Amino acid sequence: MLYRLFNSNHLLSVILVLLTATALWLRLFLGEVVFFSHLDNPSMPLWDFFTGAWSGKTVFTAAFTTLVLAVLSGLLLNQLVLRYSLLGKQSPLVLLAFLLLASGFLSVQKLNPVWPFVLFLVLALRVLFGGVQRKNPALVCFDAGFLLGLGGLFYVKGLFFFPFLLIAAGILRQASFRSFVALLLGVLLPFILSGAWYLFHDQGQWFYELLLENLMANPGQYKHELFSRIYLLVLVLGIAVAMLASARRTAQQKIVVRRYYRVLFWLLLLCTGAVLSPFFSVELLPIAAVSASVLVANGLDLFRKPFWQELALLLLVGLSAAAQLLSL
Repeated sequence: MLYRLFNSNHLLSVILVLLTATALWLRLFLGEVVFFSHLDNPSMPLWDFFTGAWSGKTVFTAAFTTLVLAVLSGLLLNQLVLRYSLLGKQSPLVLLAFLLLASGFLSVQKLNPVWPFVLFLVLALRVLFGGVQRKNPALVCFDAGFLLGLGGLFYVKGLFFFPFLLIAAGILRQASFRSFVALLLGVLLPFILSGAWYLFHDQGQWFYELLLENLMANPGQYKHELFSRIYLLVLVLGIAVAMLASARRTAQQKIVVRRYYRVLFWLLLLCTGAVLSPFFSVELLPIAAVSASVLVANGLDLFRKPFWQELALLLLVGLSAAAQLLSL
């Protein structure tokens, strides 16, 4: 019942997913005294402008901003999946999975610079996926790199995902020396323009030091309690099973679809490796959810019996609801 309700192309399914998103973000609207995450310290100037202009003024605007960014990123990801035939049926299931996976930890769910970066990362993926049939891969790589660079002006550690774009370009047969140069120039251009502006205003040294401080900052490791350990264990096992099932299914799909899935596999693997370093923590959850949500939705679709589909989705919803109630 629950799976069939969400895995449908009817308008009602989209409305229910949006209502679910509002419920997942409800605790942020209800009087959180600290509505900024520690993840924005130190912060980039563009992030300071973004929060100072409107979104960081009150509890409501902060919560509403993160909700809009999460839903918009999920909608773009869902559209990407449907456009390039990564799933067999049109539905908002990927959007639902993304919201459920990305909302487990309150410190990540709060207003923080990772959310705008996720939006630009999804846009970069759309550019790369759409450039498979284009004759000028260098231009595609430049556009994707530029979008990643724009996201880096909010969350500068997003630059560590530059190798991911290189891997993705290679998997999608867009890699060449020209493409590498174009990708590098695209990533650096937003920072070059920003640096030139600050240099013109005699603040070039300050901007350079701020970049280094942001890149090297240690966000601290999350102090897990019993439920958070169980939550992550079940989540990781579920995603691993979905990943294996998706890998088996790709053998029966078109070559280009297999390449799309390989790109998503690599994004998830890089997030897993990055979280083990001292430079990242649970803030990578929304980034990992970009690929994990597609794999989970695909894994649910692979169940032959409706009972297992309903049970798996119910477990995912129940875990997210428990995380909301216990405020991880």
